[in-house]
Amino acid sequence: MIRDENSNSNTIRSFWSASRRPPRNFGRRGYQSFLTRLPRSPNDPAAKLSANFGLLNIRSLTSKGHLIQDLLLDHKLDFMCLTETWQQPNDFTSLNDATPPGFVYIAQPRGSGRGGGLAMIYRESWRITPVTVPAYETFEASVCQLSGPVPTIVAAFYRPPRSVKNFITDFSALLTLLSTLSPRIIILGDFNIHMDSDTNSLTKDFVSCLDSFGLNQHVNFPTHIKGHVLDLVCCSGVTPADCKPDPLPYSDHMLLSFHVNLSVSKSNLPRTISFRKITDINLDNLSSLIHSMPSPDSASPPEELISHYNYNLHHFLDILAPLKTRSISFNVSAPWFTPSLRQLKAKGRQLERLYKKTELTIHKDMYYNHIIQYKDSISKTKTEYFSGLINSANGNSKVLFSILSRTTTCQNSLPPHLYSSDFCNTLASYFSSKIHDIHQQLQSNSSQNVTAPALLSPHQPFSSFNLPSVEQITELIKKSKTTSCQLDPIPTALVKATLPSLSPLITSIIHASLKTGTVPPVLKTAAVTPILKKTGSDPTNLNNYRPISNAPLIAKILEKTVTSQLQTHLSSNNLYEQLQSGFRQFHSTETALLKITNDLLLAADSGLASILLLLDLTAAFDTISHPILLERLSTIGITDLPLSWFQSYLSGRTQFIQLKSFTSPTVPVTTGVPQGSVLGPLLFIIYLLPLGYIFRKHNIHFHCYADDTQLYLSSKPDSTLPPASLSKCLLEIKSWFTANFLKLNSNKTELLIVGTKTTLNKLPNFSISFDNCSILPSPQVKSLGVILDSTLSFTAHINSITRTAYFHLRNIRRLRPSLSPHSTAILVHSLITSRLDYCNSLLSGLPYKTINKLQLLQNSAARIITQTPSTMHITPVLQKLHWLPVPFRNHYKILILTFKALHNLAPPICLTLSMLSFPPAPLGLPLHSSLLHPPLGSSLWGAEHSAALPPSSGTHCPQVCGT
Repeated sequence: MIRDENSNSNTIRSFWSASRRPPRNFGRRGYQSFLTRLPRSPNDPAAKLSANFGLLNIRSLTSKGHLIQDLLLDHKLDFMCLTETWQQPNDFTSLNDATPPGFVYIAQPRGSGRGGGLAMIYRESWRITPVTVPAYETFEASVCQLSGPVPTIVAAFYRPPRSVKNFITDFSALLTLLSTLSPRIIILGDFNIHMDSDTNSLTKDFVSCLDSFGLNQHVNFPTHIKGHVLDLVCCSGVTPADCKPDPLPYSDHMLLSFHVNLSVSKSNLPRTISFRKITDINLDNLSSLIHSMPSPDSASPPEELISHYNYNLHHFLDILAPLKTRSISFNVSAPWFTPSLRQLKAKGRQLERLYKKTELTIHKDMYYNHIIQYKDSISKTKTEYFSGLINSANGNSKVLFSILSRTTTCQNSLPPHLYSSDFCNTLASYFSSKIHDIHQQLQSNSSQNVTAPALLSPHQPFSSFNLPSVEQITELIKKSKTTSCQLDPIPTALVKATLPSLSPLITSIIHASLKTGTVPPVLKTAAVTPILKKTGSDPTNLNNYRPISNAPLIAKILEKTVTSQLQTHLSSNNLYEQLQSGFRQFHSTETALLKITNDLLLAADSGLASILLLLDLTAAFDTISHPILLERLSTIGITDLPLSWFQSYLSGRTQFIQLKSFTSPTVPVTTGVPQGSVLGPLLFIIYLLPLGYIFRKHNIHFHCYADDTQLYLSSKPDSTLPPASLSKCLLEIKSWFTANFLKLNSNKTELLIVGTKTTLNKLPNFSISFDNCSILPSPQVKSLGVILDSTLSFTAHINSITRTAYFHLRNIRRLRPSLSPHSTAILVHSLITSRLDYCNSLLSGLPYKTINKLQLLQNSAARIITQTPSTMHITPVLQKLHWLPVPFRNHYKILILTFKALHNLAPPICLTLSMLSFPPAPLGLPLHSSLLHPPLGSSLWGAEHSAALPPSSGTHCPQVCGT
């Protein structure tokens, strides 16, 4: 079944166009087929188009998704405004069910409490851009703009029944903003104002407010089952026609529908796709063609070898899976929509027409009862469909996560009309100019008298590469992910399937590059996919995009080979920065945070207050200067052929922007290291090697994880704050960063004061002046994914874990009827247990009342897997699953880190921390009794620490399983 790009199809999109050079984009999942959109035809000129609108207070969209699909398709609506969706943040399950193929949505979850939540579902052929408006306390509003000679503003609106105070003031502020955007405005929603009551003071004020802005209200009939006019359509510059209500059996509000003639630009979405049937390829035939390929000269330069590889594999793909075209239709039913459901739907339409014709109560009851039956049948059929899909995959975790992603995540991150070559060109220009502007600014501010700290001299230089064997290259390819890049001639899955035939040629390409010290230009081109930094960000603001690079498979294998040898050189010569945990074996965010929090706890135990400063860099990987990086490599002993290879690797790089099948021309990349590369992160931490010298010079404690730099120092509460040493250090750091073309983002730099409550009460108010900004202390900061507060209670962090985890648990519960216990356990361990275990060594020793929130979360996950009722005791369930309770999981992580440190599998600092945190148990006591000893910094938690574990936990320790 072929569906539109924006639908949740498993087909693989965006194969290269026949006219493109070189062949690009080998798709995503399973390689069932390779699809591409043909070039879009130009947009239609602006014309008078009739748009059909629908408005409905759905009162919870849960389990009503396909009923909304029916409304959209049966009433031929272009826009559907839904109020009171009751949608939770990041929960898109119901909206995905409600969105037919060829439609997309804009969603705004409810804030807090009951009710609330807005969604606008519309045909993707309409050019719509979200409009950012301020948040108001008295109502919810979601605004978008329809493109055209005169833009049309469409605003979805919901006001809770009892929010009267300041409502008119807030509503006037919104109308003031919308009026400045366009004279054509359509506001539709549930206002919860009784427009049928002329004596109501709020009604009078509301009508007066509309009149002052030139808006007219067009609903003069009841929209609620109790006879009130609550759902309104307010317009300026346009006039709705044929406005009518339709009662529905699953809401106490009526469906309000109307149409409006608009002068807008509407995209002509293509209905033709190009594809390749990859699954039809016979692997034996492909291997035979590869064997018949003429062998290149082993002395050929790498450029010729990679050209030979790409051309022939692309040619073989044309032979075995030629490019085909096909017309498609957007109006495709969901795969689980069976003929019996189609008959039930038709029967419901008959009963609806009968009821509207006769208006008899008996026909109304027949219609309402049938809709309930239809809704239950949909739920049952979907359960059976997904159950069969999961069972047929036999516990395949990829299928599980694919199903979960399709049902729970947002379908579209960008408005459909932004998928175009013009927007790709705009983004390419923006990313290039952004880095160029940063370099120009830093160059003008650079100080010429910055002293470059001396680096350690290596014992042995890195003057030649070791050539990998065919077996080593084969193993690297096997361990690589199956994802492919546009620039690959055939999918990575086919490369792995024919590896015995291809590995000698790939090895020859790697050898040629390492022996000549050059990197072919085709391996220095990256396909960049821009993604929004945060879901729901304004897509028209280019600053909200993050570029993600993707390189060809052979480029990744070449970089892995070089990275391995460079890491060996750094380790054998002890050239790593000891307090840099990013991109290093046996180092992690957890080991970094253990070091930092332990130092802060020690200082707190000594009655000191600690200043923790989190520095932020702007586009750090993209602004690196290539000449400075090559000089840094030379300083640490990279010479001769390897240095020439790195110079070739960094020079002549290009990239292009890719959005589905649309691309921009390639643009040169003269600075930075590729973020999507294997080698880039290691080069980045080499670039930062001199930074530790500056911190040690000023006696400032620090720890780095890639570009996240954390400074901290401790002092007595009655001393001068901030200390002079910190101010001097910050000035020198600023100068060093500027001289090395790294831009500090002072607006995102955060400050946290850490100490006991008594110590913090003695501190005066102060701030730190840095980079012409005054940085004030924050109550909490997020460091490497963990929320730290002033007393290191981790309460905010635990609350964040539980909020996110319960959201995933709700999604898993929806799929639970279709899942086996084993499949459910896979999802729980991936989405819940992983969050419980992330940096959980930091939580060791917290009061039980704090940890208990996580224990309740683990209990809920265990009940979902085993389908245990809440009335049954949880201890036998945890024992059956072989799950350690949460407090023991935290202590167990400490023991694991200690074991790893003893066997040189963790940073040496972990051994010191673990030994200090857990004094040896008295002779004769079980091992877990020693875990009751308080760790360092126990005074920060006070007397509650003695109750870190429940009394019964000392009598039994469940068996550990591989979770």
